[in-house]
Amino acid sequence: MSRTKIYHSRVKSRVRENQFVDSLRSAFEAEFATEPWTFNSGLLNRTVNIAGLIGALQTDQRLTQHKRSKVLAALQQLPPEVRAFDGLSKINCDVVVVHNGASHFWEFHEEQHRKLSDNRPKKLHAVDGKELEVPRSVQRLIRDWWRLKNLRPLTIVWSDWFEEHSQIYEPKVQPGLVELGCTEKFLFSSLLFSR
Repeated sequence: MSRTKIYHSRVKSRVRENQFVDSLRSAFEAEFATEPWTFNSGLLNRTVNIAGLIGALQTDQRLTQHKRSKVLAALQQLPPEVRAFDGLSKINCDVVVVHNGASHFWEFHEEQHRKLSDNRPKKLHAVDGKELEVPRSVQRLIRDWWRLKNLRPLTIVWSDWFEEHSQIYEPKVQPGLVELGCTEKFLFSSLLFSR
């Protein structure tokens, strides 16, 4: 029996993500977990500091000025702290790999994570529980930032990088934060380390 399990909800429309997950399963000789992954309840109390996110975005040079200005304007309308998720069952991560009893979190980012162009209205919540309506791109950005700050070890793999390197990519469980993406494009880790 495998000592490694993968927690992932397969979605038919996510062909690239499913290919990525299959590469993880194969690399770790893992079995898919039948039960859903449950996050630690303490994570629900962790909020996103909006000023910190704004500061990081202001220093980024890879987003176009138009995208950066648009998202900064939306963020400046929010209270100082927001909840990325309003319930424990809402916290998610693309893949959780449990290897030798330790949890490792993986995010597979497609282009929409850097486009910041989806304007469909979605909800976030203030610390007091008040609903906040934001564009989907801002909700996604805040949730990605929350994962970046709160989930460790975390590996982010960008789809364009994976397409280019899938034949030679050897997934590894590693401590800390690892982000695999094209260096000339927007990367979340550059937001952390540019400050």
